[in-house]
Amino acid sequence: MMGDQGQQEGWTPPGEDRPASSPRPGFLPPAPPPDPGAAPAEPPAAARSPSAGWGLARLLTATALLVSAFLPWAKAGVRLEGFGQVLHRELATEAGVNVDGTGQLVPVFAVAAIVMIGWSLLKGDLRIGALAAVPGALALISCLVFLLRLDRFREEIGVGRMFLGGLEVSAGYGWYLSVASSLLLIGLALARRGG
Repeated sequence: MMGDQGQQEGWTPPGEDRPASSPRPGFLPPAPPPDPGAAPAEPPAAARSPSAGWGLARLLTATALLVSAFLPWAKAGVRLEGFGQVLHRELATEAGVNVDGTGQLVPVFAVAAIVMIGWSLLKGDLRIGALAAVPGALALISCLVFLLRLDRFREEIGVGRMFLGGLEVSAGYGWYLSVASSLLLIGLALARRGG
């Protein structure tokens, strides 16, 4: 019969503590003695403490993403060419949060990433820090949608069709900083260096 095997030597019933002298179960062969000349084994990745340097880099990147939303994302200028000369005059610049709804989402994603990274640093859990890649990716998508809708800025500044031939609308340095911060945040969040 299957359940009628009796107790084996070294067997401990479930619920009872094993004696301290035998840390291995009785059905396993004895452990080989440790080699005195070998280096100590490195603890597994989950047991290692998170690296504060990598966590700080993630936090600074998410903060740069937050600040970039308040910098100029769009600029409009008039460029006139004639008689061998080029005249360029900048008409307006607008911050990302003032131009479009997609620019208003970037600070929300940046704050979510900052909260996740701070929680990761406080708890020491690497998986929470890796989740900061999600708000970084959403911020990057918002930046790309903003670029697709950049021509709307032409109507918002009120120039209309008066300067249609010489009006140039382009992305400002805040948009470029936002894209770079989003990409860097995704990369740092997915890096397996810790915290």
